[in-house]
Amino acid sequence: MIKVKLSLFAKTAIALASFFIIFSFLPNPLQAADENPGFGYTVGPPVVEYTAERGQTVNGVVKVNDYSPIEVTLYPQVADFAAKDETGQPTFYDANPNSKYSLSSWIKFSEEPVIFAIGELKAIPYQIVVPEDAEPGGHYGVLFFSTKSPNNVKEGEAKVVANMKVGQLILVTVPGEIKTEGIVETFKTKHFWNFFPQVKYSNEKFFNFSHNIDFITRIQNVGNVHFKPAGKIEIKNLFGQKVGSEVVNEIKGNILPDSTRKFDNTWKAKWYQFGYFKANLDLSYGTPEQSFQDRTGFLIIPWWLIIIVILVILLLWRMLAKKKKRKKEQLNNKS
Repeated sequence: MIKVKLSLFAKTAIALASFFIIFSFLPNPLQAADENPGFGYTVGPPVVEYTAERGQTVNGVVKVNDYSPIEVTLYPQVADFAAKDETGQPTFYDANPNSKYSLSSWIKFSEEPVIFAIGELKAIPYQIVVPEDAEPGGHYGVLFFSTKSPNNVKEGEAKVVANMKVGQLILVTVPGEIKTEGIVETFKTKHFWNFFPQVKYSNEKFFNFSHNIDFITRIQNVGNVHFKPAGKIEIKNLFGQKVGSEVVNEIKGNILPDSTRKFDNTWKAKWYQFGYFKANLDLSYGTPEQSFQDRTGFLIIPWWLIIIVILVILLLWRMLAKKKKRKKEQLNNKS
């Protein structure tokens, strides 16, 4: 057997490389991307917005298209909706005229079943009658089309038996004492310390190298009407130079009153970038336009830089140790 004697320098380099390889294979949870809504019809447009005065009647149209291979009977229904969570997904509940944000009781249309032939498209009219004493601000409802009659709902089941993908969300703003106000609850990166490259395992790609910086922005609506924040995150290095930017709320999603919505952004850093970075958030919203700003910071530390620094330190230490050893030998020789 051949024995190889390794120096401290070589042993350290091998140890660092081994640590990097082991760290690279930390598990990476996968998310399923397959969605099968399983519906044979569509409703559109999915979202409509109106501004209506007290006592005004708004005429609207919802288009329903049957693309299933059989004749379909659909049952119109109305409900109210609110923000379900911070993702912007709505949650539906029965009409509540006592709620200051309710809209369903204002919607007038025929609740008779609608029969669709194969591939048929129908435009179904409805009206929104705003009461004379309507509370100013936002009001939110949904017009559903369900394959199940609400009259046949069993006791204990929810009266709203349709899915959001087959309903039209309706947002109405009543002018008056409107309060449009939002605050930044959170603006930060997912991690302050970012060690690059992030190497993760996945089924699609054995080695998945990532230089992503994940930003989390949470905006709270403390007013009485919805708004769409729009703006960007600007990233600068330690010297104040702009190195990147990301658009916030690119899909133009609304934030409903008394709710918080989270926006995720990912900035792809370059492999050679390292050090301290600043991120500036600049958003505008509402009419008249208002704005808010925030800032955060984060560190990028590449693995290759850590290894180089450690190797340089070890090399200098080795050189100093040799120099010290030579001086000691010279002193011994003189004596």
